[in-house]
Amino acid sequence: MKNKKAVNRARVRAGKRKKTVFEHTPFFKNLEYIKNNLGLTEDDFCKSGDYPGWIPIGKSSYGKYRVGAYPSPQTLAKITEAINIIIEEDETLHKRFPRGILPIELRNENIAELAIKDDYSYDFYSEKMAGVYICYYESTNVEGAKKRQYGILQLMQKDSKTEMSACGVFSLRNYEQASKLYNAMMSGATLKDCAMEMKNTVVFEGSGFLTYSFLWIHLATRKKNEFVSMSFDLSEKVLSKNPLRPFSGALGSAHSQTTGASLQTTHFPMIITRKPLSLCDSEIAKHLHFSYDVNADELHTAAEKTISLLEKLSEGAFSKTTTTELLVTMMEQQLEALVRDKYRELYFSSNQLKKSYSDMFSALRNIDEKVQ
Repeated sequence: MKNKKAVNRARVRAGKRKKTVFEHTPFFKNLEYIKNNLGLTEDDFCKSGDYPGWIPIGKSSYGKYRVGAYPSPQTLAKITEAINIIIEEDETLHKRFPRGILPIELRNENIAELAIKDDYSYDFYSEKMAGVYICYYESTNVEGAKKRQYGILQLMQKDSKTEMSACGVFSLRNYEQASKLYNAMMSGATLKDCAMEMKNTVVFEGSGFLTYSFLWIHLATRKKNEFVSMSFDLSEKVLSKNPLRPFSGALGSAHSQTTGASLQTTHFPMIITRKPLSLCDSEIAKHLHFSYDVNADELHTAAEKTISLLEKLSEGAFSKTTTTELLVTMMEQQLEALVRDKYRELYFSSNQLKKSYSDMFSALRNIDEKVQ
């Protein structure tokens, strides 16, 4: 009976005990925040002695911090110094903590809440994009011969660093017309006022969206019956460095309705430049196409098959008309195989983008630097 009562009393005492639920300290949460953002394991993050890790403490100390311990002021200062070096060298963390972290913040604050949430609030000079641009492209009439056409695009800064107001006029059929409109706007005239004085011209309005590597523009007419979308790849250095250097321009792609009798959508290359290009029309035309590199091995294979067919046809077993039809059929098959991927994707190769920069935009940049 006594044993039974003792067991019951033990059960009661056990039932009255409160389970301890431990909550990590702000200091340990901050260490975990840095570790996880670097993608490191605990072993790599904290090593001491002859083989230092990212912060100057060992795993045993890290384990104590996990269960609520805090470092001494001297150790806290060393840990903070190491973390600030990490922040300075890591691009993502540097954007979130451009001024680093104080020891008291690392110990007591939630640094995740102190971090700059907008990745574009630091070293993102989007104001460089504001201005007036001349657009160069080939006509979008799919049924006729391609002719050079021009447009004028204006980008205006908004409160947001990543969004701009945009408006444009397109389908200008000669450079003189585009140059006159460009010069008027550079003198302070508005695009809408200038467009009202021009025949068969409508203004497209919309927005431009920016990241470190893209400028993306969507425009529509007031009646919302015509649309233009444009995208331009940017080097990350454009918007993260040299705030006083104007953006010269870019080679990109556009998407709109065709002009002429057939109304359908078409995708085509476009150049935008802050100042008129000094290149002749033939040189500009070399840049207004998508990549069309052909695999040399595949080209040799196609040639060998064609030669083989010609050798068989030379025996004279078929008439000239039949021979021609057979050769055309085979050439069509070989050409389709060679350019099959080009039917699926339209893009600029890295070599094209480099050449467009060296041929067109670097020259404009050099002129701006001489003026400054």
